[in-house]
Amino acid sequence: MKSIQTILSILFFTGFLFIGKILMGQSNSPKLIDKKTIGGFSSLGISTSVFKEKYPYNPVIAGILLHFPITKPNRKLNFSLNSLPHFAIVDFAKQSEFEFGVTLILELSIKTDKNSSIGINVGSGPHYISVETNRQAQGFIFSDMLFLNYKKQVHKSIFGIVCGLRHISNAGLKEPNSGINNLSVGFVILKFIKPTVSEKSTALNSQSSF
Repeated sequence: MKSIQTILSILFFTGFLFIGKILMGQSNSPKLIDKKTIGGFSSLGISTSVFKEKYPYNPVIAGILLHFPITKPNRKLNFSLNSLPHFAIVDFAKQSEFEFGVTLILELSIKTDKNSSIGINVGSGPHYISVETNRQAQGFIFSDMLFLNYKKQVHKSIFGIVCGLRHISNAGLKEPNSGINNLSVGFVILKFIKPTVSEKSTALNSQSSF
């Protein structure tokens, strides 16, 4: 399984460099508007916790990100809700381990220019981990996250990078429960979800009112 995590890590860094190149380039795309989007998410965790087993817990995560705006479009300051179901592979103590779960995220984003925005994500959700360590019991846990992001619209897609802190523990339901902490870096690729007929009608009515 170690070879699988190595392959996933290589794919992650390739994707991260690709996204970075896009974000550093020029964009003549339409103005970035906070709308419903769906796409992929991937991140690599770097362990900051010390384990008796003397192995780091560095998960490679992949998931589907669903983005739902709360505030109206065309604002400089936007609030939104995100849902992130995901799966992770972890090589720990020469064993193949995994985790899966769903994180619900509240996002605050601020437009920095026509095509870009920066934001902060705060999230939590139920998860399951297969590993048993001196710090954390196997089984049901909660995953908490605090991330910063930078997003840019390029044509009909949105590309972004994220970085921040991630903590997993089980709220004292089972011992040990010291928790596992990670520094995380990642990226997202999102596509706009086509508006419904009612949403198109609402948009047309709002435009006609000006």
